[in-house]
Amino acid sequence: MESRNILIRRSQPTEFDQHPYGTICKVSDHHMSTYDLFLQVSDNMDEPNWELFGNFTFSESEEPIDQLISARLRKGMHYD
Repeated sequence: MESRNILIRRSQPTEFDQHPYGTICKVSDHHMSTYDLFLQVSDNMDEPNWELFGNFTFSESEEPIDQLISARLRKGMHYD
């Protein structure tokens, strides 16, 4: 994936996970073959907005996922 902050967790992020815009949180259980991706889409780190981006398998190529993430984050920047 493109150079971004990436968190690896077992549970979804909350308002207490205060990270910059564009931070990715990968959530998976060690027994699963899939993971959920969350994006921090708020410009205000003190009030994060974690958006569920999707559910992916570990066998999927990261390049198309990274392109989708980049497109989503660019879209958010245009609304500011």
